[in-house]
Amino acid sequence: MTDFEQMKQFFLQHRERLVDYNLINSNARKCEKYLPEYVYKNIIHNPDVKDFFVLNFPFDVKSGLVNVDSLDSFVFDFYFVDYGDKIVIDDAERTFDCGVESYEGNGVILAQKDVTEKYLLKNGLQYSNYAIIKQTNIQTFVQDTITFVKVLQTLNNAQPYPPYILELDDAREVVEVLTRCWIYGEKSEKDENARKLALFDNQKILQENGDCEEGAYPPFFNKHAFVGVFFNSDGKVLVRKSGTETESRYDFAIHDYVLKDECCSLVGIQRAIQQSFGFDFYFGDVAPALTTTRNRLICDFYVVRCYDVSTKQLCGDGENTFDWMGKDDLFALLNADRFANYPVSLLECLYEL
Repeated sequence: MTDFEQMKQFFLQHRERLVDYNLINSNARKCEKYLPEYVYKNIIHNPDVKDFFVLNFPFDVKSGLVNVDSLDSFVFDFYFVDYGDKIVIDDAERTFDCGVESYEGNGVILAQKDVTEKYLLKNGLQYSNYAIIKQTNIQTFVQDTITFVKVLQTLNNAQPYPPYILELDDAREVVEVLTRCWIYGEKSEKDENARKLALFDNQKILQENGDCEEGAYPPFFNKHAFVGVFFNSDGKVLVRKSGTETESRYDFAIHDYVLKDECCSLVGIQRAIQQSFGFDFYFGDVAPALTTTRNRLICDFYVVRCYDVSTKQLCGDGENTFDWMGKDDLFALLNADRFANYPVSLLECLYEL
């Protein structure tokens, strides 16, 4: 099997796992009507082209899958072209046509050609007769494709004022969800009994009648998580351990989501404490000490000092046990990739708080 065939097979194998996309082979594309002149001239009727296939990201997503297009409201596709001695990813001038020729286009990527080319170069891509291209190979094609999608989404959101091209949350979300799909091989697990989570806007305002499954990736609103960081009087932090003794992983004692019948993270953390510890947490209107936002996820961190309880007072659940841990031991676990995926700077900030 050639490198080009391996790439094609890879994308076929990962279809309908997490992200919704279509793979169109060369014969099927050649049968379509009203293809752009660029496609006929530079791909279909180009004697140097040995074969090609197309990745298409539809707007009408299949149930249970993530709609990359919904992150930017832009239906698009691009080509993998086999020239025999090289393989090139090619957008076939689609980004340029949509940004300049279509009635909703604002012309920025043409008017600010230097800015556009600088952004493409920064991402390892280039302009060639108004087509965006990227040479790839069997070792890098997955990451190259993720970058290609991110770039197309970002350019489609170019605006007619400085800095003209700007990567915001949509770009990061594209990278994150395609990485989950193509690099980590994550699947969308449909579970009728899965917990339903509440959805919130960017200001943490509850979206009434809106919810999603725990493993879902909401395209418009945000899931809302919370973390309980409990320190005792000795400065140790309460952690939860899961897994076997030899393959155990750690996190802060409370880490959960706001459920659909809960109005805010305080209600959620009170419920999670009762479930995990076996007793209530009602000490007034506690506010989160820190809030982060990332990839459609708002996360409130509650920092509680002088929480002097013994682990024998905490019920656990068989799969999780609790322990008090010093800062050095916690950071040693983090360095050994056995603690939850928090940035070091965030952990330092929690200790400062």
